[in-house]
Amino acid sequence: MLEEGGKAASAAVAGLTERPLALALVVINILFLGFGVWFLKDVIETSNAANMRRDALMASLIKDCTTPPAKKDE
Repeated sequence: MLEEGGKAASAAVAGLTERPLALALVVINILFLGFGVWFLKDVIETSNAANMRRDALMASLIKDCTTPPAKKDE
């Protein structure tokens, strides 16, 4: 099975060296996917930070804007 994988890889490399436009397309696609992963990671980090700030603000508002329960006279 390892030999078949090696043969397939060498055939793919040989095909790409014969067709430089296909090789360029593969490289551009890999770069595009890498950029997409980086961009989505940045979006997720920004969203998580905004959620943490919102949660802290809401906790602060709840703490400051609620009245404690009235004490009962015994």
